[in-house]
Amino acid sequence: MGSTPGRLLMVTIPDQALVHAAGEYAHGDISLDATERLEDPRVGQLVRMLSEEEQGIFQADRLFTESVTQALAALLIRTRGTSRNFQPVPSGGLAPAQLRRVVDYMRAHLDRELSLAELAEEAKLSPPYFGQMFLRSTGQTPHRFLLGLRIDRAKEMLRAPWVRMMDVSLACGFKTQQHFSRTFRIFCSLSPRAYRNQVLN
Repeated sequence: MGSTPGRLLMVTIPDQALVHAAGEYAHGDISLDATERLEDPRVGQLVRMLSEEEQGIFQADRLFTESVTQALAALLIRTRGTSRNFQPVPSGGLAPAQLRRVVDYMRAHLDRELSLAELAEEAKLSPPYFGQMFLRSTGQTPHRFLLGLRIDRAKEMLRAPWVRMMDVSLACGFKTQQHFSRTFRIFCSLSPRAYRNQVLN
């Protein structure tokens, strides 16, 4: 019988991501349990997202990569970490003032790439803890929420017929017009040009 060739994917998690994650769940030393086979759909999903980004399927920005990497580190620490001093993850989310500061910061910097660290700084939290609390507060990752804000800004700009598509794309923080068009279509089920025509007509 013939066999289907397998695919090997090597993922390296930066030490800093693991250190941040370990600091949230334990005090002192922490180690990851060795395992020959790790079957966890959550890990699989995160690794698949990183793989697709690496292949260029998504033109992801720094915030996307950092958020997924940090989520993967936190998941591994929680599920495979060993320490005598584990701390439970607090329930709830960001305080209203924290969330407002972060969202205001996002809106003020929609035209440039943002990092998880600088958003966490606005909330005065560590990056991994901020990512979890933001998700609990909004139901979305920081990256997905930021994309939503960018699309909202794009819709406003598209209502002005004299604004060029390229200018809309750059003002909303998209690297290329293709990336902008693809993301806009995902959120709105039509292209930016079709949206503009629909609004103006």
